[in-house]
Amino acid sequence: MSPVDNYILIVDDNETNLNLLTRYLLRSGDYNVTSAQSGAEAIQLINTQNFDLVLLDLVMPNISGIDVLKTIRKKYSLQELPVIILTAKDEKEAAVETFQEGANDYVVKPVDVKILKARADTQIKLKRNTQAYEGIQKKLESLVEERTKKLDKLNKTLDKERRYFEYLLGASPSVIYVCDMDTQYTCSYVSQNLTDITGHNPEQMISSNTFWKDHIHPDDLRKTIIRIGRNLKSGKGAVEYRFRHKNGKYRWIYDQQRIINEDGRPIQAIGSWTDFTEVKKLREEIRYKTSFNDLTGLINRGEFERRLQQLMEEATAETGQHVICYMDMDQFKVINNTYGHFAGDQLLKKFSNELADVLSKRDLLAYLGGDEFGILLPHCTINQAMSVLENVREFVNEFRFIWQDKKLSITISIGVVPINKYTGTSTDILSYADSACFAAKEAGRDRIHVYSSDDLVMSKRHKEMQWVEYINTALEEDRLFLYYQSIIPLNPEISDRHFELLVRMKDKSGKLILPGEFLPAAERYNISSKIDYWVIQTFFSWLEVYDELIDKDFRWGINLSGQSLSDRDLLQFVIGELDRRDIPPEKVYFEITETSAIANFSNAVEFVNTLKKYGCRFALDDFGSGLSSFAYLKNIAVDFLKIDGIFVKNMNNNDFDFSIVKAVNEVAHVLGIRTIAEYVENPEILDKLKSVNVDYAQGYLIDKPSPLTEDNIRYIINLDDDKKNQKIV
Repeated sequence: MSPVDNYILIVDDNETNLNLLTRYLLRSGDYNVTSAQSGAEAIQLINTQNFDLVLLDLVMPNISGIDVLKTIRKKYSLQELPVIILTAKDEKEAAVETFQEGANDYVVKPVDVKILKARADTQIKLKRNTQAYEGIQKKLESLVEERTKKLDKLNKTLDKERRYFEYLLGASPSVIYVCDMDTQYTCSYVSQNLTDITGHNPEQMISSNTFWKDHIHPDDLRKTIIRIGRNLKSGKGAVEYRFRHKNGKYRWIYDQQRIINEDGRPIQAIGSWTDFTEVKKLREEIRYKTSFNDLTGLINRGEFERRLQQLMEEATAETGQHVICYMDMDQFKVINNTYGHFAGDQLLKKFSNELADVLSKRDLLAYLGGDEFGILLPHCTINQAMSVLENVREFVNEFRFIWQDKKLSITISIGVVPINKYTGTSTDILSYADSACFAAKEAGRDRIHVYSSDDLVMSKRHKEMQWVEYINTALEEDRLFLYYQSIIPLNPEISDRHFELLVRMKDKSGKLILPGEFLPAAERYNISSKIDYWVIQTFFSWLEVYDELIDKDFRWGINLSGQSLSDRDLLQFVIGELDRRDIPPEKVYFEITETSAIANFSNAVEFVNTLKKYGCRFALDDFGSGLSSFAYLKNIAVDFLKIDGIFVKNMNNNDFDFSIVKAVNEVAHVLGIRTIAEYVENPEILDKLKSVNVDYAQGYLIDKPSPLTEDNIRYIINLDDDKKNQKIV
């Protein structure tokens, strides 16, 4: 076949690149070149013409290179139509992924045309060799089978044909062999090109039934023999192993076999050897890039989880035990935020290199991302692991990172989980390790927490993690519901009446779930703002419908989480909903807890001030329960102060609680803030509140939470002054 019989298709949406490659390959005289400027044009050409090679741009509009590649592989195998991917430097990871879709090779842009031509020549050569080999193998199988049946009659013809095929096989890149089963797997035939690949003479393999085994790498021998045993049963197969060259170096061999049976019994194996050492090296390079982190040089999360799965399989099959450790740098974000991400990266790099020296060679250290590391300790008990981890902690305590003439130190929190046949799935183990690490942080940081199934802290953490899934599912399946509770004025001069909006959840069976069960988990795992979005959107939709029917003096209180106070998108969402639905802002006020307001003070002030300009009002909830400081009241413009129920519910029997309620009320009034007392559960408490001039009361004496249903809406709409106070009177 002449060089110009090589037909190549170039696919690139960039006309300049397309013309450059076309001119160069045509000028070489080795190819007939067809070009396509889009994926659609390429697919049409591939379906109507025959090509020997496709040069395919990875990123194209409409139909991408990946889509074209998938279409090609539906019709042609890697050997039938090789594909070389053309990709930019920043698309390397995507190019690597194309190997999984069936790419044969890739070249990075800007294209070095000489390298491209060399790789194209290689792929064409491999295709021609494969075609030659397949044709030869099929013909050889037929001839060998015929020889077995008619050996005496066709000796002269067979000798002539053998010489002919020796010539053909000598030109093949693969070694062809025939192995007889009834002679203890001794080769009866090995093509002469064995010398080209291994340096050994074919006669050495033919004359000895141990030569092949003796030259296989010791680490590969057992699995190779097992694999070949499976091939004997299935009738065909392949195996990869290292074979010792005459020069003492090992070469990777791809050994394909097809078994010939007679009367249901294997009698011969016809096979081929292909030296794929260079391909193996390329695979290892790709595997390294997908398994290791560039910054630290440690294995990444994906590889860590793959190795964990291997240890779990060992633990299931054996009685041994392994250990997994999750490590989290305490306050790493502080260093990152103070000195910049480059400083943080250098810290991670130095820490990784030095920590690796502390561990033994059998221990596996991984960088999991952010400020997290993982360690796998194979064949290790918990006691042994604790000894290793104490060494790690000692190293960390002595570790110093110098940046801008400042000597920085760190601490770590470590979660430890044993791996045995009873531990569960890999997902379970990773969850336990993460929870144990979190428990170590919660306990004060710079410590080790070992997971156990009866650990109450871990059990609580695990239950909270389950609530995250339940909450997200409930949001998706519309199983959250709005309730309300009345807040009435105690001062006859106050005309407005309030309703605090509350959220409830129902499980899939319809059972009601109170917020105390799911809101703590929502706060801890930063999904409470999702609930806040839902409450605001749901209530504003309701108010848009019923606003004109409701008393103009009614006010509605919406609770906001601490997370929402830092969410600028939520702030804009509230403003957008008010404008879009034409809701009177003065009818809405937002309740923020004292603790969350102080923890996010600057964000809280901005949030409050922005919405107050729109006419919304604010209440500071649970005042007195946490970090209370009257000084904060001077700097955050709230309209209402909700006195924490922990003081209200016993104020009729406890002088201290009574004094706290009185003091908070007096300070609030001095600042022009109205007060609301929670947990008003009996008339005695109500009388005490009136005696100190508290403005509003809320509690079971006044009203129990009720669903915001159509029946209750009618009750709210029809409320008059007598009904406002009927429960109290």
